[in-house]
Amino acid sequence: MYRFKSDYTGVIRASDGLFISFNDSDPNKPEFDAWAAAGNLPFPPEFTLEELQAQHADSPILPLDRALEWYEDSSVTAPQCVDGSWVRPTEVVDMRIPENLDMLKLRLTTKLAEVRWLREVGGTTLNGVALETDAVAQNKITGAYARATRSPNATVSWKGPDGFTVLSAAEIFAVGDAVFDHVQHCFERERVLSDQINAATTVSALLEIDLDTGWGAA
Repeated sequence: MYRFKSDYTGVIRASDGLFISFNDSDPNKPEFDAWAAAGNLPFPPEFTLEELQAQHADSPILPLDRALEWYEDSSVTAPQCVDGSWVRPTEVVDMRIPENLDMLKLRLTTKLAEVRWLREVGGTTLNGVALETDAVAQNKITGAYARATRSPNATVSWKGPDGFTVLSAAEIFAVGDAVFDHVQHCFERERVLSDQINAATTVSALLEIDLDTGWGAA
């Protein structure tokens, strides 16, 4: 019995694994020709893993099922047959090695800025009343604060997360101060944590920095 070679340039003899080329110069070809003339057909080829991967090099990329941490990268691996379909799985690459310290500092600093922004725009409270603190709200409060400064008897119709209310100049000042203090506290916390990141001399020291605490109640 014979099996086609993976590139179909010949066959492999099952009894001893001998390769017989389809080239007429191969001394063993007459033997195969006689066998084939009797109505026999070689078995399909057996491909090596490397050959199969080469055949499926353009298979779809299988993405990760979770978001990457700031200290991780991703890499597309060699093609694999998963549940009957060829794909190129994505694997997580852990970057927490000493050689990556500077790069990890930059990444953690970027993540810190994202955390600060989310805290900044996440709102605050004044005497139990919810206050919006996103960029639009900050601009509106700044305008109202300026108006109250020029016209101490002015009132402002204000719409917050809890609905409409009318604010006096004193209340406008209180709201403006609360929002200002909230925003400044967020930036101050970012500054403190940024200093800790810059001062870190090891990857383990970076991992000990907690970006989620110390922001105060929203």
